[in-house]
Amino acid sequence: MGDRNAWIHLLEEAWPEIGWPLIRTRTQRTSTLEDVQRAMALLRAKPNGGLAERYCRDTCERADLSQIRRNWKSISVLDARILEVKARCDAQERACFEAELAFTQAEEVMKTEDPKVKERILAEITRRRESLAGITENVRKVESEREALYRKVVDQESYVCRSELLDFLHSGRYAIKPRPLANALAGVPHMRWRQSHIRCSKMPYEVDPHLYYRALETIRKLWNRRRTDFDEAPVEFFRASIIKLPKKTGYVRHFLCENWPDLRVAIEESWDPKHSPDYIPFVVTASFIKLLLRPKNAVERVLADQERLA
Repeated sequence: MGDRNAWIHLLEEAWPEIGWPLIRTRTQRTSTLEDVQRAMALLRAKPNGGLAERYCRDTCERADLSQIRRNWKSISVLDARILEVKARCDAQERACFEAELAFTQAEEVMKTEDPKVKERILAEITRRRESLAGITENVRKVESEREALYRKVVDQESYVCRSELLDFLHSGRYAIKPRPLANALAGVPHMRWRQSHIRCSKMPYEVDPHLYYRALETIRKLWNRRRTDFDEAPVEFFRASIIKLPKKTGYVRHFLCENWPDLRVAIEESWDPKHSPDYIPFVVTASFIKLLLRPKNAVERVLADQERLA
């Protein structure tokens, strides 16, 4: 549930940017894993974007779930070996210190004049240091083996993640929306997306949709109600439509009215009559959020106050 809810928050926050590329990936049946990678790379800059790291890595390696499980078991074995060898290394470092201390005491404290005692201690110091060097090299080799296998399994997981997401998109069984997608991705790559969706869809949703996603859905619904095509940026259409939003729309109406100056600029800057009509809400909302997060000076804030909608 924790992973599913984290995916929901990430996807809903980024949906104005990532939603359209994922929808396009579904509609284009020739879409590839590279298309999935490019779409998911848009999540990297988000606060919780690490969730999507497996989907947008620069490298991947073909594999299946059984291979990944075997490799993780091998990594567990290597982890145990590393702990064991490091413990031996620590013990040998203490043994070296003890031998060096013995030489110092023999020379300074006990005033030993017998050269054979010093020779025996020096020989033991040499032997212990050589043993420590061998153990240290063994640690390095095991850690290097573990790191190589880890990189391999991460690349394999990257392949499985992209493949499962592409299969989900092409399956056509569920709407391309944040919550169904979060249900499908929460268990990947440890299980197939279908099994993940079955498990997660039974879990309750504990939070309301993210404000950015609600803003996008509101803008999309308003846009779908248009009765004519526009050659120029439909600023007046959106202004009038937002004012008419019913109170039951809740905070999202206040959010759009309060930030109308940024939304107006977003509509003007992102408008292109050549865009697909279905793409318009995504590009407008994505541009709106970028403008909303941009720092503003005093002049901009005062002028914005005069332009806000009631």
